[in-house]
Parts: sequence; structure tokens; C-alpha cells
Amino acid sequence: MNWDAIGALAELLAAVGVIVSFVYLAGQIRQNTHAQRRSNLGDIAAGVNASLRTLVEDSEVTSVVLRGHADLSSLDPVERYRFDCFFYGWLSNFERALLDARDGEHPEELLASSTTRGWVITPRVHT
Repeated sequence: MNWDAIGALAELLAAVGVIVSFVYLAGQIRQNTHAQRRSNLGDIAAGVNASLRTLVEDSEVTSVVLRGHADLSSLDPVERYRFDCFFYGWLSNFERALLDARDGEHPEELLASSTTRGWVITPRVHT
């Protein structure tokens, strides 16, 4: 075997090594993408749960939210501010979920819960 043959064999082995590295890298990227999607959904769920926990643990906030949901004009300025802050936080979670769904991160069907429709679609909330 001469030096030209050894050089060609070395180049072939290097090319195979590069291909194997690319296949491994593609697998790692795919695995990371799945983990990131699960993490995003977990973050969204944590945000929704934090909002719900606020409602469960603080009856004053619950009262303001329910009254505001029924009739925003019944709230005084401080209550209206609290309602708006709560609702902004609530909607921020669903906005992130919607944007993630539009980017193909998860199915849009996850956004079709009756709770989401009840809060977002109800006309009186849009006043």
C-alpha cells in the first residue's frame, strides 16, 4: 500500500466520521426540540395554574374578577386595575400558547378548552 492509498483511505474515514457526527447532531437537535416544547407547555401550564391559584386563595380577587367579568362598569378604579392586571396575566399565558401553536410547537386544539373560550370570547370582557 502506497502513501496515496493511505491518504485516500484516511480521507474516506474522515468523511464517514463527519457524516456520523452530523447524524448524531441531528438526533441531539431533535431531542432538544422535543424537550423545549415540553418545557414551553409546562411554563404555560404553570402560568395558568398561578392565575387559578390566585383565584382560589384570595376571595377578594375572585370577587373582583367575577364582578368584572359580569359587568366592568360595576368596578371602582382600583378594582378595575386589579381586574385588568389579572386578566392581562391570564391572557399572556394564552397568547404565548397561541404563538407557540402557530409556530408548530404544539397543536392548537390545546387552546380550545371551555375555560379559555369562556373568558376570551365572552363579549362583556371586551368592553
